[in-house]
Amino acid sequence: MVNLLHSMPVPASLLNPDGTIFYLNQAAETLHNVEMTQLIGKDCHDISHPQHFTQGACPLCRAILSKKDVRHKVLYCEVKKKTLEYTLHFITINKKPYIIHFCLDVTSTISVPTHSDTIPERVKLALKSFKAGMYEWNMLDNSAYVSNEWKIMLGYSIDEPFPPVTLDTWKTRVHPDDIDRVMKNLQKALDTHEEYIETTHRVKHKEGHYIWILGRGLIEYDAQHTPLRMIGMHTDISEYIALQQKSTERRKILDNSLNEIYIFNAEDLKFVYLNYGAKHNVGYSFTEISELTPLDLNPNINKQDFLHILKSTLTKEAHTSFSSQCQRKDGSIYDAEVYLQETIFEGKKAYVAIVLDITERKKAEALIREQANSLYFLAHYDMLTDLANRVLLTERLQQAIKKAKKSQSKLALFFIDIDKFKQINDHHGHYIGDQVLREIAQRLKKLVSHEDTVARFGGDEFIILTENIENIELLQRQIKDLFDIPVYINNLKLPINCSLGISIYPDDAQNMDKLLIDADKKMYR
Repeated sequence: MVNLLHSMPVPASLLNPDGTIFYLNQAAETLHNVEMTQLIGKDCHDISHPQHFTQGACPLCRAILSKKDVRHKVLYCEVKKKTLEYTLHFITINKKPYIIHFCLDVTSTISVPTHSDTIPERVKLALKSFKAGMYEWNMLDNSAYVSNEWKIMLGYSIDEPFPPVTLDTWKTRVHPDDIDRVMKNLQKALDTHEEYIETTHRVKHKEGHYIWILGRGLIEYDAQHTPLRMIGMHTDISEYIALQQKSTERRKILDNSLNEIYIFNAEDLKFVYLNYGAKHNVGYSFTEISELTPLDLNPNINKQDFLHILKSTLTKEAHTSFSSQCQRKDGSIYDAEVYLQETIFEGKKAYVAIVLDITERKKAEALIREQANSLYFLAHYDMLTDLANRVLLTERLQQAIKKAKKSQSKLALFFIDIDKFKQINDHHGHYIGDQVLREIAQRLKKLVSHEDTVARFGGDEFIILTENIENIELLQRQIKDLFDIPVYINNLKLPINCSLGISIYPDDAQNMDKLLIDADKKMYR
């Protein structure tokens, strides 16, 4: 996982379950202008989260505490004057829990100026070309500022008198069928202290007709979660909506699509349409499927859960998606990704479902994961003994030293060499020698816990890294004892012995190289 994150262009870090930093990739070092070695063990809130939040009020820290994933959370950092997008995923690596923490600088795409005289000309041109305008709503006194582009979008000229914009006057412009939904979405965002809100609604044009608006906004709160202001952008999407409402063209597109497309009635959930792609994959004719519902094609979903999914599609523009397993007419099952959207079909409320057969994608993803695991194993483990190799030992030893330094604790390094191993190879051949190395590796692994590291350092040399220094003398005796037991291979009795050197951090050395050198010298003595 560390190797994969290292080469990623997106700033990413690997956190411990308590939110402290375990690893930063190069992109994250560049974003935060720090080196990873300075941050290991420090709390991620002090490095990458908005510092104007206290840790208790930070939505990212609260997600870490409650072990909840975060997807595309946009926050403005007052100290750094940047707008950042965060994503958190809880994962397990080698049976240990970690958090993958992505932090992307989106200042240039989301940051919104508060006054028209601060808007660069290139931004004005972009707003004009996209039929978009900016707004700022002071939520304390309900006053609002709108840019000239916002006025032009509604049919007004720049010099034309424009009535003062307040929450009440804006509500009179919103279509009566949309205002309740928009205000409910806003109130829900304020109740849950969300910083980002997106709505789709209609606003009255100067000439009397309504235009469709896609509204996006960032909400700013004080330390007590009182909303202070909302800054955002309104974009005219009327042409897009008009295109959606051309039912004849849509029907033609649906019929000829290779994807599976179904339409089912909102009342009884029975299918009223399926396209060629659906007929070809599931094997039903329209007559046969007209008596079925989506639940018949998705046997792993119960009706209550499916109705809950449908509730998330509140408008014709809203959609939801979920993964499922679909069943064909012949009983065979395939993995699918389902996209649901509310629509009107032949004058009645209905739902359109676009179903993507992801069987091949699943196979490809499994192959990629298998290849990634194989590459990681090849890079970090000894092929003969399955023990950690020098690369993995180096990583773990560096981490252990940093941890011990922070906690002012100790760790021990055991350097073990098999005596007269060359004679075994010379007299019995390398095959027997390899079997001896495998046997010794398994014996050493059984002596230590899963938190300790046993590595093959090279040839007939092994290293044990342990933080449990209270049992050093016991472990030393156990290592000597296991070498007193001969190795039996193909009816051969092979007596073995070892030389052993032990180095303690920080008593004997304070860095990785000196620890290894000290243990090696003691082993030869």
